[in-house]
Amino acid sequence: MIRLNLLPPLQKQVLQREIFLRALFVLFLFAIAWTTVFFLLVVQSWIFISIQNNALAERVRVEGGAESAQKIVAFEEATERANKTIARVLKAGEVPRHDSVRIFDALSALIPSGASLTTVDLNSDTQTLTINGTASTRQDVLSFEENLRGRTDIFAEVIAPLANILTPVDVTFSFIITLK
Repeated sequence: MIRLNLLPPLQKQVLQREIFLRALFVLFLFAIAWTTVFFLLVVQSWIFISIQNNALAERVRVEGGAESAQKIVAFEEATERANKTIARVLKAGEVPRHDSVRIFDALSALIPSGASLTTVDLNSDTQTLTINGTASTRQDVLSFEENLRGRTDIFAEVIAPLANILTPVDVTFSFIITLK
């Protein structure tokens, strides 16, 4: 192909410079467009990777927390079993708060001649003493109750049901005594 350029030399230089500037402008626009596309893709990729990284870090933190929570639950269960065992051992080795010999000695000294005890139950948890027995007369029951109430050094409260004095002879009685 033959190119003829019949323009004067000054016009040729202006034309060449114009072609060069236009080519440079097109290359500049092309570079800006590709740079913009590149940065848009990079920014989107960076945001996506950042979100994925945060989600993965959260998942690792949650799974790590679940493992430590399982360890904590196992530790709590072991501690609870140990506490129960210690409580049983301490309860087994616990000395009763009240001296049962002293209580039974006091009871034997307080029983009138016409009365006898059938059952005596000492509950160390509630600190109560339950007494059941029989007496030949109502007066023997009242005398026994008065004797029990007189021993304030051992007995805090004596509860006597009304049924203890309903019959005049061959009386079946019961007392609930709170120990000091």
